[in-house]
Amino acid sequence: MSDDDLSPEDVPGGPPEYDPSELERLLRLGAGNVAAHGPMFRELMAARVWFFVPPHPEMVSHMRDETAPLTWCSFQDAQGTFVPVFTSLRAAEQRAVMMKGNEPMMAEIPARVLLAHLNSAKCTVLVVASNGATIRLPPEALEELVSGRLTETIPGGGVREKMTLQPVRPDELPAVIVDAITEFCEQRQGAISVHVFHPKDEASCSVNRCELRIIVRLRDNAGHFYNDFCLMVEQTVPKGFTRAVGAVEPDDEAGMEFLARCTPVWPVV
Repeated sequence: MSDDDLSPEDVPGGPPEYDPSELERLLRLGAGNVAAHGPMFRELMAARVWFFVPPHPEMVSHMRDETAPLTWCSFQDAQGTFVPVFTSLRAAEQRAVMMKGNEPMMAEIPARVLLAHLNSAKCTVLVVASNGATIRLPPEALEELVSGRLTETIPGGGVREKMTLQPVRPDELPAVIVDAITEFCEQRQGAISVHVFHPKDEASCSVNRCELRIIVRLRDNAGHFYNDFCLMVEQTVPKGFTRAVGAVEPDDEAGMEFLARCTPVWPVV
């Protein structure tokens, strides 16, 4: 197993045990691998992080929560104003050294507390690891993270409206969609198969080929797979397509029977 392989995840049931080295590994891996984003965000929300503060010596010795007053230092780069958040004291010290003669104070705090404050202030956050990995979260992404939409398993379902579905073969889809589904499912164990459909109008028999209904046939104990699959779809389906994702779980006998009659996009058969 290479250093870039993803670790298997437990069934959801609480925040992961925080591992600073695992968070930094996932930050580095997540830059080019959407399959790592769910584990990365969950690890981040379980972490303790460091940030720069104006001179408030009393601040460092007190625990903080979402309701306590909090101040932080913001900076600017070519992309705009941001608040740096560090995965370790080492990462913060590395950045402070670059600010010769103007080194700021530092404070440690649970990530969920700091990010809740920064979300309330509509900040852009730059998460910085000591291995050089970074991830930039604009206000809209930060809001999704704090709300749990990037980290919590979404209940099964999603495509629930009644419609006639026309199965789509892999060769009828843009290669970027097929490749993304294949790569994700080969890295993350959780799906039996993935199927793509176009909705079909029963009256006119017309098919909207710009609408995708993606349905995942889940394994038992799929963990966070479905949540992270949805994140991947949002990031990889090209513009011009509308899409909805749904899941069929093993105890849904009718749904499993229906999908068993349809040719999947993954695995290719």
